[in-house]
Amino acid sequence: MANTFNVDELIIDHVLSGTMFDKSTGAPKFCLKMIEEPTLELGGEKVYADDPLGQHIAAFNRSKTATFSGSNSLFSLGLMAEQVGAAKKVGTSESKIQAMRREQLQVTGGKVTLKDTPVTGTISIGKMNASKSLTGEYIKIGTASSAGEASVSAKVITMPTSGVSDGDFVCVYYKTEMENAVQITNYADAVTSAGEFWIEVLFSDKCNQALQYYGFVVFPNAVLDNNASINLTTDGKHPFSLEAMVDYCGTNQNLFYIVVPDNDAA
Repeated sequence: MANTFNVDELIIDHVLSGTMFDKSTGAPKFCLKMIEEPTLELGGEKVYADDPLGQHIAAFNRSKTATFSGSNSLFSLGLMAEQVGAAKKVGTSESKIQAMRREQLQVTGGKVTLKDTPVTGTISIGKMNASKSLTGEYIKIGTASSAGEASVSAKVITMPTSGVSDGDFVCVYYKTEMENAVQITNYADAVTSAGEFWIEVLFSDKCNQALQYYGFVVFPNAVLDNNASINLTTDGKHPFSLEAMVDYCGTNQNLFYIVVPDNDAA
């Protein structure tokens, strides 16, 4: 029996997800599940053949392009890692990550105690006024507490013997090594790499909206744009843009393809 599944006009319900896969290993790099304003943009260059008077004789389409852009509702570390061209580093007991700390502490008995053990040479101490704002005065750190310098032993900082009194507040900035941390580094010489990108779309039948299809728009070879303006606010979004690239050395010149399967089929 001939296959009768041949959908044509569909209603786009919404984009469910967008996933980037490593071209070499096939491993998923990141998955965006809250994509807003998804846009598939098609482009190209039109070249004209003209007569001596400049009248167009014929038009030819050249250099076809395809891009997919949008914004994720949540800030995605996986997406950020791909945009800056560096893998997300996950801390372990063998490979710890230096995490930053900022603590406002009140001096008691000429000392303050930090929450975590600082990395040697990373401590910076500023004096604070009664309203707990930095005064611009910096407390130097030496090997032993003196009239002009503080000293550090593990988590305990002994304040200078003059200039700081019990009850005063100080702000301590430092770095500590943690295994429960992640890190993304934007290296100047690192660039985004190509990957396969799947856009999962929920479609509905135009005559029966209860009849839905889970289709995919696939970029076999996509490159993330490393230009992005990220608003670091509660209502800020994480924008992104991908460009479909032709596998220049391959026999298949696909920019992208769309697959809508019959979800009820075996």
